[in-house]
Amino acid sequence: ESDRAEAVRQATNMPVQSAAAGLVKLAMAGVAARLDDDGYRARLLLQVHDELVLECPESEVERLFLMVKHEMENALDLGIPTPAAGKIGYRWGSMVEFDGVRVAEAVAELRRTGGKHD
Repeated sequence: ESDRAEAVRQATNMPVQSAAAGLVKLAMAGVAARLDDDGYRARLLLQVHDELVLECPESEVERLFLMVKHEMENALDLGIPTPAAGKIGYRWGSMVEFDGVRVAEAVAELRRTGGKHD
């Protein structure tokens, strides 16, 4: 029975994961188009599962975050909310949560700690 239950779980989960991957790809295409169209200096570096990794000047952080959040949340109308969250940092391992509102505080925290957590 456990083999059967595992097969059912995988069969049920596969379409959800496939749809999520497609949603991220749609969002990534929207972000890439907006980077060009809106004159960002930011670069889309890579996708990791359901995350997009970008590099940008500090002066673009807030505007870029809001644009990426919008593209990720509106890539496809599923009839339900698809909230997106974000982090910023100087290095992959030193990201801090970012809500798009307190950019000065987030950047100040990164500068204060040098991007390192206690």
